Amino acid sequence: MALAPSAHASSYSFVSLDVPGASDSFVTGINNSGQIAGYYSNSGSGSPEHGFIYNGGIFTLFDAPGATATVATGINNGGQVVGYYNSASGTNGFTYNGTTFTSFHAPGSVTLALGINDSGQIVGQTYDDACCRHGFFDNGGVFTVFNLPGSSQTTAYGINNNGQIVGGVEDASGTHGFIDNGGVFTTIDVPGAIGTDAIGINNKGQVVGLYADANNFYHGFVYDGGVFTTLSLPGQVWTEVMGINDVGQIVGKTLDANGHYHGFFASPVPIPATLWLFGIGLAVWRAFGRRQGKTAA
Repeated sequence: MALAPSAHASSYSFVSLDVPGASDSFVTGINNSGQIAGYYSNSGSGSPEHGFIYNGGIFTLFDAPGATATVATGINNGGQVVGYYNSASGTNGFTYNGTTFTSFHAPGSVTLALGINDSGQIVGQTYDDACCRHGFFDNGGVFTVFNLPGSSQTTAYGINNNGQIVGGVEDASGTHGFIDNGGVFTTIDVPGAIGTDAIGINNKGQVVGLYADANNFYHGFVYDGGVFTTLSLPGQVWTEVMGINDVGQIVGKTLDANGHYHGFFASPVPIPATLWLFGIGLAVWRAFGRRQGKTAA
């Protein structure tokens, strides 16, 4: 794994995660218990998608009732899965608790439910009948549809227990990630990127997502306290980070040279205590040296 250093992890331990027998696997969310949500297809591009939950080495596969395609996009700490499905009635959002599906539709022609927190608050994307997509926030069936100022193309991808929402927005200057903190919007742009999307946020405020480089290849990122950690898996055409839990474990998907998607799970590897202490000692030594220099002057 090609990784830039972050504030809390020098590297990640990577495990591939593919549904047995599937041609493409997409991993989209992880909770604090390590339960993972996603979706898969059996025969490549154009084939129907099906949802899955992965827990302790076991894949549980599911489809929304009456669906021609089911896409699971997130999972909260209560094990509730959120997503969307296609059927004869159109494209609707759903929640699934392992036994019961609940379908819903936000204002607009299409509803894509993309993130859920532990209170059951849901965010996602809805389309109008004209041209545009809008973010939505669903609080107990009460929908708030929104766009960032200056944009008619907004998607809300994730929400944490503090009500912070992350997403992506297109405006005249390009595509940008954003954090919505109580109605105050802050854009996120990976340095040097031609486009950035913020996809997930945990309860510590760590953000994950993806960005496009100058060659239009995608890379994942973790954003923590102003520091970007880039994630690009070797041998893959591109990498997208889709979810993060409160211990910093991340999930996502990659695209290989044959055009197939694969899921992955990665755990942060803490900087060894000896190196951490060495770093602290080096910082103290440098500070002391600067101070001595000033005294001698």
